[in-house]
Amino acid sequence: MSVNPDEAGYNEPLTEVVLDDVPGNTVEEAETGKVLFPISLKLIMVISMIVIVSLLAVTVVASYFFRSDNKTRAMEETLNYSTLISSKVKTDLNSVTERGRLAALSLLRRGGEGGARVFAETVFSRDPGMIFIGIMEKGKPGSLKFIQNDGFFQGKDTKPDFRKIIQTENETVSRAFFREEVLFNPSIHFREPVAGIAVPYDPVMSDVIVIIFYSMENIEETIGQSGTISSFIVAGNGDIIAHRDRELVISKSNYSTMPIVRMMMTNPNPNAQTDFTDERGVRYLGSFSRIGFSDGAVISLIREEVAFAMVYKIQRIIFWLTGIVLSAAFLINLFFSRTFTRPIRTLTDASRKIRDGQYDVEINSASKDELGLLAESFRDMAHGLAERERIKEAFGKFVNRQMADIVMNSDVKLGGERKDVAVFFSDIRSFTEMSENMDPEDCVGFLNSYMSRMVSCVNRTRGIVDKYIGDAIMAVWGVPVSTGDDAFNAVNAALMMRERLIELNSTRGSIKRPLVRIGIGIHYGPVLAGQIGSEDRMEYTVIGDTVNLASRVESLNKAFLTDILITEETADLVEDRIRLYPMQRIKVKGKSKPLQIYAVLGRLANHDSPKTIDELRMLIGTDELYRKEGGKKVSSEKESKYEVLD
Repeated sequence: MSVNPDEAGYNEPLTEVVLDDVPGNTVEEAETGKVLFPISLKLIMVISMIVIVSLLAVTVVASYFFRSDNKTRAMEETLNYSTLISSKVKTDLNSVTERGRLAALSLLRRGGEGGARVFAETVFSRDPGMIFIGIMEKGKPGSLKFIQNDGFFQGKDTKPDFRKIIQTENETVSRAFFREEVLFNPSIHFREPVAGIAVPYDPVMSDVIVIIFYSMENIEETIGQSGTISSFIVAGNGDIIAHRDRELVISKSNYSTMPIVRMMMTNPNPNAQTDFTDERGVRYLGSFSRIGFSDGAVISLIREEVAFAMVYKIQRIIFWLTGIVLSAAFLINLFFSRTFTRPIRTLTDASRKIRDGQYDVEINSASKDELGLLAESFRDMAHGLAERERIKEAFGKFVNRQMADIVMNSDVKLGGERKDVAVFFSDIRSFTEMSENMDPEDCVGFLNSYMSRMVSCVNRTRGIVDKYIGDAIMAVWGVPVSTGDDAFNAVNAALMMRERLIELNSTRGSIKRPLVRIGIGIHYGPVLAGQIGSEDRMEYTVIGDTVNLASRVESLNKAFLTDILITEETADLVEDRIRLYPMQRIKVKGKSKPLQIYAVLGRLANHDSPKTIDELRMLIGTDELYRKEGGKKVSSEKESKYEVLD
């Protein structure tokens, strides 16, 4: 009968267990051999990031200072330009005002327009831009006296009604009666750019004011766009007085909502600078400079994209250089990285071979740098591991492999510790009689074959063979490391031995090759586990009453015609997975209380295993002996070590 251990409730793989496996080892990743982030890629990324960060830092810092410098220069340029224009416009307006006052004086002294015409003609001939000169008394709108430049309107379709114009602008013009110089825009009445000026005739007495209409043609030439800077003149209320776009002047546009104009209207300083965004989202750098005549001011602007054109150009150049440098760095890094990624890959392949137990690796490195030194050290390490493994394999043939690992990896000292373990004893029945009919060589060969089969069951269930006592085997589960299910592992190993023995007996049955029967005893309890012996020679073993009791239980198989017996302490731990049969109680020498032992029938998960003690005896071949005794247990052999109770 063959039983699958997995079906029997033992789910561990039937392979040799290596206790020094590293927890959390990513075996799958190691098996694939794939590298998610190669060193060459990391090197390229690191160098690229350094180049990018460096160039970006240089770009940001250089752009910041260059932009700040350009902004300062542009603001100064706009301020200087507006100051220059305002100075010239002020001179022009003062000159116009002075000539207007002289003409007004002629009007007053000569008693009317006709008497002053001769003087006025001189003024008009010297300054064709002078359109109108008039005087008006305070509180007497009908007192307006004026002279006009008829030559100015030659070739024009219509001549404006000056009285109506002044009446329309009366509110603005009347401010001159309060000793205020007034500058306003009457261009809408002339259909061309014209400046209106109203000033007191006498700065001390304000009963008479002088009103002048003057063509802005000359002034427009002054404020025309110079390079990248555009300028215009506004009155104190934001009305356009002069602009290179004549339609804005003629339509009397108002720029009071423009940030720089609003700043001029609220800021008492003679000049100031600012940057702003207009309603279209265009950024400007601007400044204003007061004319010093009336409340007018010259506004000068430059578009930010024009002022910073060189900054943007430099940034583009740096970005291009960054791309070129990155491309060059990529190629250089790709070539350079291969000079040390190849040796690293070689070392990686060698480490995988060592992991798989292939220590005969040869690593040749032509480099004389740290990688070459690492390759030499790795080669020496591989040779050392190969030698260590040979020693370990040789040592493991004489002691348990787990203990060989402990001895090879740590300093072993005399001493022990208390542990709860499962102790196992097995013995071949009538081995002395069997060996008498065998040659010594055959006897040794049989024992080696038998022991190999039995010990493999111990190893597969994570037990260790403590010692061989002739044809007997002593094994322990729970030392040096416990699996947490040591009692079941021991019983499961015993059942596996039964199955292996049945397979072995299928090829035996002759005088030279008699059938083999064994007895197994298992007890779970406390022991003292550790190194016992001397400093010169020591042995790892377990001692204590648990060991003695397991040996006594093994010998009871003769009396009960069974092959596997366990104690009650062991049965309590495995009864949910193992089918047990309670045997008669026994009294062991040195124990005052009777002990209950159980025969192991099979695994509960294996439905083909024996269900009764009779089926078990039939399976292991002790049923004939049981029938010879008339169905009674064989207890005629009185041993001093135990007594079977009724």
